[in-house]
Amino acid sequence: RDVVGGLARLGGRAKGARAGKGMRRGRCNEGCGGFVSAAERWRSLDPALAITKRLEYHRALCDHGLRFGGSGLERAADILRPALRAGGCTAQLRARALQNLANALANISIRSEGTASLKTMDEAIERYEEALLLVSMEHDGDLWAMVQQNLGAALSLRANWCDDASERRIFLGRAIEAFRAALRLRPRESKPLEWAMTTQN
Repeated sequence: RDVVGGLARLGGRAKGARAGKGMRRGRCNEGCGGFVSAAERWRSLDPALAITKRLEYHRALCDHGLRFGGSGLERAADILRPALRAGGCTAQLRARALQNLANALANISIRSEGTASLKTMDEAIERYEEALLLVSMEHDGDLWAMVQQNLGAALSLRANWCDDASERRIFLGRAIEAFRAALRLRPRESKPLEWAMTTQN
């Protein structure tokens, strides 16, 4: 059993390394395929570890998409969706996956146009709200505040795309609530940068 586990770990590391090399060469889709294959290797060892690895691979894909465009952000979203269907992970880990998926979706929305952009931002907002159901201010403070901050930013952007003034006010009101919630755990004295960013928003 230990030998099989060791081989799975070696295989997961090797596939992840090859995928990362492909990303550095600008082959985003190839890199994503390699990351998916690596994540499946890790899943054979531990479902929670596979989700952690998917979060790691998501970051590489997301960073690539933000820097170079192309399909990186879409692939970053794709690699996290299976993590949300998997069992055997903590609420906090699932919340992190939901937040990172929402971040990718929000960035895709900003770079899109028309109905598709609105639909994608609405999905991002839903994922942030879903993440908040899994964490609490008392037990997961930093993550909870970060999700509130990102939710507020998404709601604020969504408000800008409303033609109807009353609908815009509803989105802005929800954004203000989220930013105020984040400020509860971002005091000026101990977290001045986070306080300033949230207060500015």
